[in-house]
Amino acid sequence: LWLAPHDVEGLAETLGGRERALSRLTEIFEESYRERRTPAPPRWYWQGNEPDIHAPYLLALWGDRSAGARAIAWARGVHYGLGPEGLPGNDDSGTMSAWYVFSALGFFPLAGTEDFVLGSPLFTRAVVHLPAGTDLTIDAPGASDFVIYPERITLEREEITAPTIAHARLAAGGALAFDLSPEP
Repeated sequence: LWLAPHDVEGLAETLGGRERALSRLTEIFEESYRERRTPAPPRWYWQGNEPDIHAPYLLALWGDRSAGARAIAWARGVHYGLGPEGLPGNDDSGTMSAWYVFSALGFFPLAGTEDFVLGSPLFTRAVVHLPAGTDLTIDAPGASDFVIYPERITLEREEITAPTIAHARLAAGGALAFDLSPEP
């Protein structure tokens, strides 16, 4: 159902509008949080299928940054880990691994665009060395499995209120800061 990463606004329209699409996706994640973990793929949301890996980010993109942060942190914690089952599904050419790395940094590429959807970083600090010789420093003081809700996001001290950020802005480097809270 959610396999339209190249046209998420068209998907929302097809599902009855952004509010209705957000409600439907929220319900899927709420059911997923309650579902008992078994070896079989879950009934509701499974992170191990590439066509759905962007779904947690749709929550943030469609206007609920807190629900997005919760779904992203939940997917990182439930579907990834150490050991033979550390990656969900088939890691085709590193797709699942890339999802985890991007999500741990706090953003994820929106297919078919030059934008990244902002999420919630896992680390308190990360530095990405960019090809141009500059660095993108990501700071999220207090970030953990429980401190996940973005209250404020800035790039070079300029507040980002949109759910996305352009690739060119990240590729230029600088300081991306997430002020996080343990509560939505």
